[in-house]
Amino acid sequence: MPKLWIALFGALLVVTAATPATATIIWGFYETGISFCNSGLCSPPSQPHLLMDLTLSSDTSTGSAEWGGLGGQPVVTNSDFTFTLSTGERIGAPDYGAKPQGFLTISSYNISWSEAAGQLGAVGITLNGESETVGGTFGLTGGPIASDDGFGGCDNTQCVVTGYWAVVPEPGSATLLLTALVCLSLLWGVGSRPTSQFRRNRL
Repeated sequence: MPKLWIALFGALLVVTAATPATATIIWGFYETGISFCNSGLCSPPSQPHLLMDLTLSSDTSTGSAEWGGLGGQPVVTNSDFTFTLSTGERIGAPDYGAKPQGFLTISSYNISWSEAAGQLGAVGITLNGESETVGGTFGLTGGPIASDDGFGGCDNTQCVVTGYWAVVPEPGSATLLLTALVCLSLLWGVGSRPTSQFRRNRL
């Protein structure tokens, strides 16, 4: 009977740890290589390399966001998203990247996505920044980028990167799952000790 209770408790810990706390999904583009380099100043980053991410509020979402630059207002069809480059440039509420002049790191962009039942079916990214350019159009398997400072391994040149989009695990969930598995392992080890050993320990 003790083993049964230990197994049930451990299973409950694992299920709790594996269940997402929220419906938010973070899609990350993991760059795996550079298929074209304009001037030879390209060095594929160490793996795994998260180049950019798109955070959506649920596992089914479709939307777009576009901004033509200073003098215009962002046009957003679905506000429940955040897009971030590994260099820190961010598009999302409240300003959607359209910061006042003097604080401008993104000069224009066009982003669209389509996600259904936890599957990212389409994505298109074009972004012009102070030091980085992405697209047009950057899609599910990669696309053109340009950088002045080594973004994606592209240093002061233009290149085409390849890779894939995948769900980025939340650090809290991963830690909780690992803790639950360790606890389960320890509890199972205690519960599976031979009865004779317990008797010896009592003496």
